[in-house]
Amino acid sequence: MALRKQLNTKEHESHSRAIGTQMFKIAFSNIIDDAMYGTKQKGREHRLGSDIKSDIMRCINALTTIGARNVRNLYFDANNKVRNKAV
Repeated sequence: MALRKQLNTKEHESHSRAIGTQMFKIAFSNIIDDAMYGTKQKGREHRLGSDIKSDIMRCINALTTIGARNVRNLYFDANNKVRNKAV
């Protein structure tokens, strides 16, 4: 049984979730793929915007996978049978 990766949507969280999504879209869209980002501090490397975007998406996907695994473990046993007590 495949578990779809979908956000938990509770009514009382909808406004804060929508605001977070919009802030992410604004910040993410302002990272220019071929621009160099970094500081002038000694020992710090500059990075391409495309690399930063890739890192961000890799982290988001990893968090999503962890959340999906936690939900799967909560509601299904090792044999993918539904845990009736959890439901």
